[in-house]
Amino acid sequence: MKKILIYCNPGIYGGHEIMTVRGIDALLSAGKCMVKVLLYEDNIRLINELDELDNENLHIRKLSFCSQYFEDITAFFSFKKIRTIRNEILAFNPDIFMISQGSMLQGGLALLAARRTFAEIVSYVPITHRLKRYGGWWRLDLYLRQFLIKWFYAKIPGRYITICDSMRDNILTNYNKNAAVDVVFNPVGNIPDTSVLSRKELMREYGFGENFRLWGIIGRIECCKGQNKLVGYVGKNRDTLKNIKFCIIGDGDRRKLIKKMKKLEVEHFFYIFPWINPVPYRMFDGIVIPSNYEGVPLVMLEAMNENIPVIASNVDGMCELLPEAWLVDSKTLCGLSEKIRAIMQTDNTGLLRDNKDFVLKNCSISMFSNAFAALFQVQKRS
Repeated sequence: MKKILIYCNPGIYGGHEIMTVRGIDALLSAGKCMVKVLLYEDNIRLINELDELDNENLHIRKLSFCSQYFEDITAFFSFKKIRTIRNEILAFNPDIFMISQGSMLQGGLALLAARRTFAEIVSYVPITHRLKRYGGWWRLDLYLRQFLIKWFYAKIPGRYITICDSMRDNILTNYNKNAAVDVVFNPVGNIPDTSVLSRKELMREYGFGENFRLWGIIGRIECCKGQNKLVGYVGKNRDTLKNIKFCIIGDGDRRKLIKKMKKLEVEHFFYIFPWINPVPYRMFDGIVIPSNYEGVPLVMLEAMNENIPVIASNVDGMCELLPEAWLVDSKTLCGLSEKIRAIMQTDNTGLLRDNKDFVLKNCSISMFSNAFAALFQVQKRS
C-alpha cells in the first residue's frame, strides 16, 4: 500500500485547504494508499472536514505551530519545528511527501525538513507569482525572498501540482525550469441550497428588499482579496451605482473595512456577513472578484456553474477563463460600474452557457478525483 504524507498547516481554512481535502478524499477513494496529514491543532475547520471523510486509512497528526508569513526566512532558525516535521517523515516513511502550499512563500519548514529524505517531494501550490506582485521591488524583503525561493526552496520539490496554465508557466519560467508540473483544475461540487430556492425567496430569507440589484463579493476579508479597494471605488463612483448594493461574505477582520465605509459615507451600499456555507449564489445578480492576485478562484468557478455573471480583476486564472468584457483593471477597478450595468442590460445567455460548459467539462469532482489520484500512482519503491 502506498504511503502518502501531507503537510497542510495554515492557521486558516480557505479555498486551497478545501482543494487539499478533496485531493485527500480522492486518494483515499482510490483504495490503494494510506494518508497521514500534518496540520495545525487549532485549525478546527480543517480537522472537522478531514474527520468527515471517516476513512480508516486516514491519520491526523496535530502540530502546535502553523505557517507564518515570513516562514521562508524564519524556517532557517526554527530547529525544533523542523525536527518535529522531519521525525514525522522518518517515522511514517512515506513514498510521497506532498506539501500543500498556499503560495510559493509558504511551506518553508516542511521543505527544509524534507531535504535528503527518501520520499518523493511534491508541492501542491495554487499561487506561483513572482513576489513583486505582493508589493513591488521597492520592498527589499520581497527582493531577497524572491532570490531565496527561486534558488533554494523551489528546487527542493521534484514535482509540482498547480491549478491553471499561467501558474504552471510561472513555475517553469520563474522558479524551477526542470520541474515536472501538472495542472489539475479546482473542482466544483453541487451547491444544494441555492438550487431549491428562488432569488426572491433567498432575498427574503437574508432580509433584503427587492428594489435594488445585489452583487456578491465572496471570500476571506484581507488585503489581497481587494474588498478595501472596492469600498474606495464605490466612494469615488457612488453616483454611477444607484440601485446597486454589494454583499460581502467572508471571515476575517472587518473593522478596517467598516471604518473606511463610514469615512467615505458608503455604508448603505454594503452588507457584510460572516462565511455562509453553502454560498447563496442565486441571490445575486452577479459576483465581483476585485482581488489583487489569485490562482483560479473557487468562487468564480462556482458562480460559472450556477450561471451567475462574474466581473473580476484582469489577472491570473480570471483572465484565462472570463470574457474580456467582464474584466476590470486589478489596481483601480476602472469601469466596474459600467460593466455591471452592461451585464444587467444585456442578454448574457451565450456567455453563461459557455462558462457552465467549461466547468462541466473541466472542473467536475470526478475529473478532479481521477486526475489527482492518477498523479500519485507511481511504482512502489523497494
